[in-house]
Amino acid sequence: PDRSYVTLQHGPWAQPEEIKASGLPSLFRRLLMHDEAEHMKYALSVGTIEDPGVPTHCIYSHNVRTFSHLTFPAGGAFAEIGASVEIGDGDGTVHSDSLSVCERWKSTVKVYKLPGVPHEGMMTVGQVHDVIVGVAKDDAALDAWTSPAFVDLDVPRDGMTNATILDDWQARLLVTKEDA
Repeated sequence: PDRSYVTLQHGPWAQPEEIKASGLPSLFRRLLMHDEAEHMKYALSVGTIEDPGVPTHCIYSHNVRTFSHLTFPAGGAFAEIGASVEIGDGDGTVHSDSLSVCERWKSTVKVYKLPGVPHEGMMTVGQVHDVIVGVAKDDAALDAWTSPAFVDLDVPRDGMTNATILDDWQARLLVTKEDA
């Protein structure tokens, strides 16, 4: 959605400047981050919010602390002054508003949500592999698929300590199992 993701404060008497997704390429150019500006411009051009019109299976994570809004105070270089950060739901990289877009498509066959898996960890989870293989084989068993609990995620174990990556991931949860 084209909502505000960044607020720039320009001083006590000036109105804050709200930067929406559509304005991020311009913000990156103002910050002399030209590669990032081009990447964001491309990302905004590919139209990922429209229903693709073909049967779609959607796999994503949730309940990982994810930046949802940044506010920069007036004065100084951004790197020197810091920012106020709002944390929301997502996969640690992508906010849930974007991850869940496929839930609004008529062509979506099924949505598979995994709790607490960071963006970069999705392909280490056995349940993700099961869904991909099931879709490829048109396996009717996917109809009964339910989201596993965080502690039931099928992830590799360390051969020496028998620890799993879940120990590291738990610190990134938006809601810990004790809070639930």
